[in-house]
Amino acid sequence: MHRKLTFYQWQPITGRQAFDPPTAAHVLAGRVAADPQSVIVVGSDTTTAVVVSSVGSAMEPTRFQLMALRDPDNRPLQFAPGEPLAPIDMLAHRYPADVTHVALWPDGYAAQDSYGHSPRLGRLSHYLRTQANAYVNFEQLYEPDMLARLQDIQGQLRGVDIALTRPEHVDQDPGVFETLIPAVYGSRAPSISVHLGMGRYGARDRYLDAQIEEATYSIAERAHELVDSMVITGRSRTSGRTERVNLLSERLGVERELPRSTQGGSMPDTDATFVALDEAYRDLRERQQLDRAIRAQMMRPRR
Repeated sequence: MHRKLTFYQWQPITGRQAFDPPTAAHVLAGRVAADPQSVIVVGSDTTTAVVVSSVGSAMEPTRFQLMALRDPDNRPLQFAPGEPLAPIDMLAHRYPADVTHVALWPDGYAAQDSYGHSPRLGRLSHYLRTQANAYVNFEQLYEPDMLARLQDIQGQLRGVDIALTRPEHVDQDPGVFETLIPAVYGSRAPSISVHLGMGRYGARDRYLDAQIEEATYSIAERAHELVDSMVITGRSRTSGRTERVNLLSERLGVERELPRSTQGGSMPDTDATFVALDEAYRDLRERQQLDRAIRAQMMRPRR
């Protein structure tokens, strides 16, 4: 099974008590042991479960299985050619689940096995906050040359393409999106795709204005949480050519083929996945890729 092992930096939230992954995992494990139903957290628009795979220590990573659950109103249907759509029969207490494996190392780095439907780590932040009174942010890491490429096109953006399949982010964080996405869309549309650009046939020295550029970089800082795709296009000062920076494909990580779980289905083997995450972490650490990675907040151009 193909996965991208994607890396982040975890950080405690300012003004809150220090975040300690083993302590948070210990609290979660205790809650579930006392009440198995407490593993499920129902939010306003999400249902999430987290299983503690290993508590970790000051030397070893803390490991979780993070699951996005489909409640009855959001479950997929089954389809076969020539047959009508039909519900997938499940017992009332069962949920279809999209699963990702997450490891948090003591030195402030984290990683997950990413794929098309993998839950984002914002879910884990929310879950830890509500279930363990533990406050943490996960900041995206990008390939080391990302900052230089963005600085090379600063002030000369020709276009930006953004796609969201969860447009409620527009309503929840209008200050970020209002410049680029008309407020009339909001969460009424099931998906939103926006292209802003100068067009092929205009003068090549025309660029998006400063307000749009600032909004673009504001979204770029949180792209892993907010959007499903984001491509920034601009004219390179170095080469004079058009440069395309695909934010989500530039995330720091490694591609891996993982063995399928012996239970079948769409999940990779849990033990093999955590081993792969550990190996990727050690490799990136030894090659100093983690230290050289670009943090999301560094991408906003300085003026």
